[in-house]
Formats: sequence, C-alpha cells, structure tokens
Amino acid sequence: MIVPIWNKAALGSNMSGYNLFVKTNNPAFDAQGQLADPGSLHFSQGPLQLPYHMTVKPNDVNPQIIDVTWTNQLSKTVYDEDSLMAVFYSGETFTDPLDTGFKRRDEQLQIPFPYDSEPDPYIYLFFYNQKQEIYSNDQVFCLMVST
Repeated sequence: MIVPIWNKAALGSNMSGYNLFVKTNNPAFDAQGQLADPGSLHFSQGPLQLPYHMTVKPNDVNPQIIDVTWTNQLSKTVYDEDSLMAVFYSGETFTDPLDTGFKRRDEQLQIPFPYDSEPDPYIYLFFYNQKQEIYSNDQVFCLMVST
C-alpha cells in the first residue's frame, strides 16, 4: 500500500510515503510498539472524498455478510466510477486490501465476512479511481459482533 497510495499522498511534502504512513499510524501503537488501538490505524490517504453517511453492520439474516451503505454527494460525476476497497482486522490478523467490486454509484454493498468468531473486528473502507491515481482517506468501523 505504500507505493500506490502513500507515495502519492506524500507528493509535495518533505517526506516519503513510508514516513507519512508511519507518522499517520504512530498513535495506534503503544510505547512497546504493540498495536494498542486498531481504530486509529489508517490504510489510505488522499484527496478523493469519502461519501456521506457511510454505515457498516452485520447482515440481519446472515451474520457472515456485512452490509455497507452510503450516500453520494458527488452523483453523476467522474467520481461515479470509483471503486471501494476494504481491509479487515481481527485479533492480530489483517487481510490484504480487498477490491469489493462495487462502485461509488452503487451506494450499498454486501461483502463476505472473513472471520468466524473473532471479537469485534474492524473494517477499513476507502475509494480509489479507475486509473488508481487518487485515493480517499479511509474510514474505520468496529463491527461489534462479540457477545
């Protein structure tokens, strides 16, 4: 993710994409370098706008599916073709970025939940354009599935 996303985000600054990634994510770690706050992690940064009112929740019928909805503030523009990416975190495991196959214009999607019984996993969502030139900041959600 450093090369395609963070190197572009660092353009025009005096730091590398790697340094920007580390600086941005530093608050998520404790003094021993252990991940202390997964909700403070960021996988994407960029000028592409996130949509309004993004929501994430386990599906009411099938808990192995996650429902994601949002409202577009940029309808019928070049941003209509933006694709949504997801990264999951649970326990000590991150998934690779997953292209959901959905576009901004869809305003909703259902994606398979990659974990069976891990407590309170996180999902990080962000958009990128067709040419993979620009990305949005990510938005993180805790799924709160533990009992």
